[in-house]
Order: sequence, then C-alpha cells, then structure tokens
Amino acid sequence: MTSMTPRPDFEPLRDYADGRRMLGWALVAFVAAAATFVWTGWTGWLSLTVRLWLAYSAGHVALWLHHRRGRALSWPWVIGGVLGTTLAASLAGLPLAPDFVADRLRSPSWLLQRIALPLGFGLAMHLPALVLRAREWQQHRQRIAAAESEAARSALQRQVTLAELRTLQAQVEPHFLYNTLASVQSLVRRDPARADEMLDHLHEHLRQSLPAMRSEQSTLGREAQLARSYLSIMRIRMDDRLAFRIDVPDDLAHESFPPMMLSTLVENAIKHGIEPSTRGGTVVVSAERVPQGLAVSVVDDGVGLGASTATSGSGLGLSNVRERLRALFGEQASLRVESRDTGGVQACITVPAAH
Repeated sequence: MTSMTPRPDFEPLRDYADGRRMLGWALVAFVAAAATFVWTGWTGWLSLTVRLWLAYSAGHVALWLHHRRGRALSWPWVIGGVLGTTLAASLAGLPLAPDFVADRLRSPSWLLQRIALPLGFGLAMHLPALVLRAREWQQHRQRIAAAESEAARSALQRQVTLAELRTLQAQVEPHFLYNTLASVQSLVRRDPARADEMLDHLHEHLRQSLPAMRSEQSTLGREAQLARSYLSIMRIRMDDRLAFRIDVPDDLAHESFPPMMLSTLVENAIKHGIEPSTRGGTVVVSAERVPQGLAVSVVDDGVGLGASTATSGSGLGLSNVRERLRALFGEQASLRVESRDTGGVQACITVPAAH
C-alpha cells in the first residue's frame, strides 16, 4: 500500500528545473539539424522536424520559467502558458516551411494546415503529463490536509489525556490519610514521641505530594524523598515490621521523572507484598542509568505475585502508571513487574533520558 504521508520536497515541475539540461538537449538538436541540412539540404522532412522541436521546446521553456519564478503553483497559468508559448512557436516556425511565402500568411487554411501538426505535437508532449502532475499535486495537498487534521486530533487527544492524568494524580488515597491520622491518635495516648515523629513524616509527605499532583513533571530526587516519607510513616504504623532502603545516586537526583509513579509502586509493594506477610519485609528503591535512559526499581520480599492477584501487574494503580507512561513517552517507556527467585516482587519503570 502506498504511504499516505505527504512528501515535504514534492515539486510537480521538478523535471523542468534544470536549465542546463534543457540547453544541452537544445544544442544536440541544433547540431543534428545542422548536420542533416549539410547532408540533405533543406527538405520538407527537416523543416517539419525543426518546427516540431521549436513547438515542444517553447512549452518546455514556459514550464522552466514558471518553476524559476518560485511563485505559488497555479495550474491554469501553467497550462495556459504552455498553450500560448506552443502556439507562438508554431507561428514563428512558419517561415521554415518549404512552401512559405509572405502572401500565404493571409490564407487561414494554409496557416491552420502548417501550424496544426507542430501545435498538436507540442501540446501532446506536455499536456497529458501536466494533467497527471496536477492530479498528483491535488492528492499531495489532500494528504497534507489529512496529516494536519490528524496532528490536530492527536494534539487534542493528548490534552484530554493529560487532563485525565491530572485527575488521576489528584486522587489522594483517602484510606492512607485516615489510617495515618487514626494511628497518630492511638500513638498520642501510648507513645507521644512516636506520634510526633509520625506527624513530622506526614507533614513532609503532604508537603512533597501536593505540589506533585499539580505538576506534569518532577525529579527523581523529589520522588525518592516522597517515597521515603511514605515508607517512614508505614514503618511506624506497622510497628517496625517494615524495613526500607532508598539507593538513588546523587548524580541522578536531578533527573526528570514523572510525578507520583514511584509512589504508586511503593504503595503497591506495601499493600500487596509486605502488609499481607506475617513477618513483614523490606522494600528497596533504587535507580540506575541504562541504555534506554533511566531505570527506577522497587523491590520487596513480601508474599509475591502468587499470593495476590493485585500484584500481577494488571491492578488499577499499575494500569494507571502504564497509561501515563504511554501518554508521556509513547513506546519509549515501560513498566515491568515480575517475581523474584528469592521471593517477593520487582517492579521497574524505564523512561528515556531527558535532553
């Protein structure tokens, strides 16, 4: 199937752009005519050949001049120019006819007989090709219009998608906030120091997360800090059944990274990996440069994929992450969720490096 993508260099009169080639063929024709004249003299056949060549060349010159002007392409002017110059050349070649005498210019029948063949030949050499070029040009314009329309639709769809993503980002998990406040209330009675520590972590978490929900872009360092405050809260809530480590090199902290995606992976690891485990577990957040760009992983040693369908990689939170990655980076980004041989789950987001 022929591609419908418009060619940016499409030029229907490109064949007439090379004036040197045209002059070269004119020189060849002149030498051939001169040689024939020397060999045979001025015959009727040679006269007709020269007049046909003049009619054809005049149309070619008209097309060359139209191309050289560099103005907007106007097919009526192009075809009219070919018709006019071919007719003028056919008339100009009349003195070359073997039976030419000045008085015969007053005879309409003689004029028609002598210009009909050169005029018909010149037009037949150019007009069919020009009709095809005009059709190609029209199809080219239609493809450009279709491409522009598709680009406009894609831009509109991207705006709608980003609006939907902002809505998803703004959906703060209410249970997390309610359960944290309930834990603070409980700790105030039996362990005021830990309650105060939890409030500090909650304040840091909200301070980091609320601006991120209103932004389309963040940094890896900011997202790692957000994950740290969340994990610190969860460690207190789980009575130290949770351990965590965040390994994000300093040279990657300023790398661009989509907001709230790392938090989704961390929350998924806690909710479906560590909390269901009676012994608790450890969550490790790490980042590294890879050939594709930047890879950020969340690893847990919890109950694993087999114990929870929500961790199979198709849960709502992970589906939202995939949709956001597709909207922001297309096929250049990915989310991979897989079981670990030693137990637990590894989730890895890979995004292209910012330029």
